[in-house]
Amino acid sequence: MKVLLIDFYDVVGSAGGMEKVLCSMSNEFVNRGHQVFIVCCDKNLGLPFYDLNEDVKFMNLNGTGKDFDVKIFLKLEKEIIRFFRMLNKERKEEFRLRFLYGKIIDNLKKVIVSYKPDIIITYDKNSIMLVQQLMEIDIPVIAMVHGDVNNILNDKASNFLKEAYEKSIYVQVLIKNNQEIVKKYCPKTKAVWIPNCVETTLEKDYKDYNHKKKIVTVGRLNKEEKRQHLLIESFKKITDEIPPEWSVEIIGGTNNAGEENYKKCMQDYAERECLTNKISFTGPVKNVNQHLFHADIFAFPSSTEGFGLALTEAMAVGLPAIGYRSCSSVNELIIDGYNGFLCDDGIDDFAEKLKILIDDAELRKKMGQNARKLMKKYDPEKIWNQWEALINKVVSTYKEN
Repeated sequence: MKVLLIDFYDVVGSAGGMEKVLCSMSNEFVNRGHQVFIVCCDKNLGLPFYDLNEDVKFMNLNGTGKDFDVKIFLKLEKEIIRFFRMLNKERKEEFRLRFLYGKIIDNLKKVIVSYKPDIIITYDKNSIMLVQQLMEIDIPVIAMVHGDVNNILNDKASNFLKEAYEKSIYVQVLIKNNQEIVKKYCPKTKAVWIPNCVETTLEKDYKDYNHKKKIVTVGRLNKEEKRQHLLIESFKKITDEIPPEWSVEIIGGTNNAGEENYKKCMQDYAERECLTNKISFTGPVKNVNQHLFHADIFAFPSSTEGFGLALTEAMAVGLPAIGYRSCSSVNELIIDGYNGFLCDDGIDDFAEKLKILIDDAELRKKMGQNARKLMKKYDPEKIWNQWEALINKVVSTYKEN
């Protein structure tokens, strides 16, 4: 079977969770005998951060080394095409896509016509709108939603966007209750829950009490969503009350100048508070499990998550986790008091829960083991079998009709 995967988010050199899923899915589909073609539209030149099977075809429709200049778009909107403000949301959405991608839309269609895939799987809202709204193709499409569905399908979403998802055979979600949101805004399509898979082959050695104690977090450095600064501030709050061997490791990279500035602000804060020997910025890594294996607590101060792949990977290793009860998916994965703690917003409760785990090695072990048990349901073989069954069903049904 020919499978075309389209991702118009950051792909080249990006170490995010969605990019990890993209590469893992491609490799798995190839191993199962499918032909896989990835198409992206990335300003960067090169290949994905994560390893790809040599049989996976990869094409970057941009690859110019230049980003799309949204500032020009906004300037045109304000100074040249004032009538644009009079357009409804649907026309604005279409205009934005045509302006940003231009000839790339035609190039994407040429790829689809030439490759003749049996099925298309889109990874982001821009690619699903391009395929379903700006092209006339007769190929079944599954639309994946990697973030919180509430942030994409809501009362403010344009009909243009909702119709794109609705034209898809299935909309795949990562959180089970998000199926209801899809049904509400896209009643003509079907929602299917397939979570991300999680490797459970590596288990933490709880008897290794000689290593330096470490709190770890994983995710791109982002102030609005990942909020690593809250972990640093929470740790600072309790540094005088905990043993000196405890430290924080922040794993993750940056995708733009804003995130680079955020990293510098956190480093400056650590320096001002005399924490430079306690806070380390590791950057993006491929062997994240090895870092998790040598950690003791996983802290996840995100404001919103589609699934929380980094969280599940830490729990699969056997780490107790701390997150915010207001964060979607995190409040489903962490069972408060069983495999970790859910905290109230702010740093006070987060700092308090950190200290509880720091002070109690047996509690860390117990919660970590509970976390690992719960991750068994995300076994890779089970999840990929669900995907295999879904694409086979979609393609066979489509051919019959």
